This record gives sequence, structure tokens and C-alpha cells, in this order.
Amino acid sequence: AGRLLAVTQPTEFVALCDTTFPGSEQQVIDWFEPQASWVECDRLDVSADGRWIAAAGLVNSKRTDVAILDTTSKKLDWGFSTANRVTALAIAPDRPIVAIYGRETRAIELVDFQARTTLASYKVDHGQIGSLAFSGDGRRLASAGKHDAIRLWDGELTALLDTIEIAPTQRSFIRELRFLPDNRHLLTANFNGTAYLIRLEEWTSADPESQRDGDEVR
Repeated sequence: AGRLLAVTQPTEFVALCDTTFPGSEQQVIDWFEPQASWVECDRLDVSADGRWIAAAGLVNSKRTDVAILDTTSKKLDWGFSTANRVTALAIAPDRPIVAIYGRETRAIELVDFQARTTLASYKVDHGQIGSLAFSGDGRRLASAGKHDAIRLWDGELTALLDTIEIAPTQRSFIRELRFLPDNRHLLTANFNGTAYLIRLEEWTSADPESQRDGDEVR
């Protein structure tokens, strides 16, 4: 877990890297050319087994393309367009599902990219989401962004399980978040250069005393 990383140069390529390669640089395993119509490729995620890469490419101010790349065949497996600006996406670890958030509809959607259908949609009433992450077992989906909180959903997107306020006295937008392999910790990267390690088993929305900052790393 955590061995593979997808990276991009906005209009040049999407690369799959091995993060365990010795030295300070990741070893590029393979790379894929983005869609010719994309102005920018700015959202990526790679499946836990390295089979799929999900990429969101900006076409213009009113259209985003979402592409599913098959790293085995090195070809586009499926793609679809949306009138939303997709600001976050994540691939489920246990099934062919990609979660996306659209800025205009303000909704999280679960899309089955093999059945090619939308399974669930949940409209959110808080600020724009900039990061989505599935837990390693696929049972939870975390969202965060310009609302200074992490929200935990069930993996089927049928219910909001919890809301975690982060740094209530020193608010900072959350840029990225990831579950650690044990599925009991969340790691955030914040726009002010800090990171938070959240121990989920020690946090409960029913206990105000547990709404603490977590461990801050600079």
C-alpha cells in the first residue's frame, strides 16, 4: 500500500511512479499522454492495485473531462464529460468506482466506470471540496476543502457519518487528505504549510472535548 503515485505535468503527461525506488526521486514506471482537448490535467488518483488512474482534465471554463486510464493496456478505458469543474476525485480500492465532486452542482457522485453509470449523488451545503479519499477497505469516504472540516461518509455515499472540525482557532483550508494504511488515521496537507494527523478512534462528534486540533506537523 502506498507504493504507487500518479503525477502530472498539466498539459504534457500522466506518469505512474514507484515511490519505493531508492534515492530522492521516484522511478517512473510508465506514462500516458493526456487528451488532446485538455487545457490542464489537475486532478489524479491511482487505484490501490495500480490498475487504474483517474484523471480530471479541464477543457474550458464550462467543461471537465474525467478519464479512466488502464495501466495494463496503456489505453483510455472510459471517459465522460461533465458541465461541472471537477475539483476532487478518488478511486475506490475495492471496486471500479470513482468519486468526484463538481463545483457547480456542489455534489459528490459515485460513478461505476465499468458499468458506466452513476450509482449515487449527495449534494453538500458547505464550501467547495478540494480533496476526496477512500479508506483502504472502501468502507468510508473522506472529503475536505474550503470549509475547515473533514467529513466522513459511508463508502456507498448513503449517509454522512461524522464531521471533524480541524484547527478551530487557526483555520486553514485543507489541500489534500489521505487515510493511513491502518484506516484509523487521516493525514491532511493544509494550504498554510501545516499537516495534521487525525486519530479517528479518539474523535467522536458526541464529545466536544474530542474536537481538538490533532497532531500538527510543520
